[in-house]
Amino acid sequence: MDKVTASAAKQNFGQVLERAATAPVGIELLAHKARQKKLLTAARSEAQRWAAQRLCSQDYIERWSEWLSLPVADMVERMCSDADGWGTAMRQNSPFAAALR
Repeated sequence: MDKVTASAAKQNFGQVLERAATAPVGIELLAHKARQKKLLTAARSEAQRWAAQRLCSQDYIERWSEWLSLPVADMVERMCSDADGWGTAMRQNSPFAAALR
C-alpha cells in the first residue's frame, strides 16, 4: 500500500470511528423516548451556556442551535452525516457530551 492510499485509508477509518462514537447518542435519542427530552434539554442548555460564556465559535453555537430545533430523527441523521463538510467538527464539539455525563 503506497503512502497516499495508506493515508486515505487512515482518514476514512478515523471518520468511521468518529461516526460510530456518535451512534450511541443517536440511538438513545431515537429509542428511549423517556430520556429524549432530558438529553435534548441538557444539550440545549449546554449550547446556551457556550453562547453566554463565549466558550466556542459562534458557528458551532448557531449550527447546534439549528440542529437541536430539528425533529429528532432529522437531527440524528445530520449528526451522523458529513453535514455539508461540518460533520467532523460538529461531532468533536457536541453539546451532548455534557448531557451524557
